[in-house]
Amino acid sequence: MEEKRLKAYFERESAALLARSTSDPDGFRAYFASHNPRDEEILGLLAISTMSARFPLRQRFPSPLEALAALSAPTRAELCEEFRRKLKTSASHLTAA
Repeated sequence: MEEKRLKAYFERESAALLARSTSDPDGFRAYFASHNPRDEEILGLLAISTMSARFPLRQRFPSPLEALAALSAPTRAELCEEFRRKLKTSASHLTAA
């Protein structure tokens, strides 16, 4: 159950990060425009972007970084694949606009 809650939290944070990034043309989108992001890059970006966020499971995990590390490898891979999919979808919407 905890893994599901953590995954849902990071999915929400990932979506919010992508939404905020549309107004920053020099941010991570520009970096990822030249290549498909690796899992390590995505997980690092999520860890950094959530460090100051309100973290609902702070009583169990002192930081979002530790929560990411606690996720199983398949769950982390799912988060990364979903991030790449949303990044591509949002990039295609930006170029179409």
